[in-house]
Amino acid sequence: LRMACFLLGLEESKVSEAMLTKLLTIGGKTIHKPQDVAQASDKRDAFAKLVYSSLFLWMVNKINATLSEDSGPVVPPSPGAEQFSPPPRVHKPSVPTGFIGVLDIYGFENFENNGFEQLLINYANEKLQRHFNRHLFEVEQNLYSSEGVDWTY
Repeated sequence: LRMACFLLGLEESKVSEAMLTKLLTIGGKTIHKPQDVAQASDKRDAFAKLVYSSLFLWMVNKINATLSEDSGPVVPPSPGAEQFSPPPRVHKPSVPTGFIGVLDIYGFENFENNGFEQLLINYANEKLQRHFNRHLFEVEQNLYSSEGVDWTY
């Protein structure tokens, strides 16, 4: 925890308190309720996912900005990302530019011990799968609508 807080510029005592307690406001009073091990572990895991997600998007944006003529991000930031990185700039190149994409066609893998690289790959897979599904279903729904097929339930 100490090293993570140092690298993120956070106060270790505040992060520790946030993970180990829950704040309840009842009748204008704030109560610090201790969390059990499972609850604290869930908070820790959620925090790690936020950090990895933000780092992954930041890294892809930096690589894409390096490859493009403009220095604006290509990947839209996730909700809440503004607290971890500067405001996004609109990227409108005059000519097609390069970009980096990540694809692991074998899908989500769950090893006994997942490393940082595997977490990034799994996260990218989930994002790509979601994008693919949304795009595919939207295209199919538009095709059905244009052909007069009722696809609603």
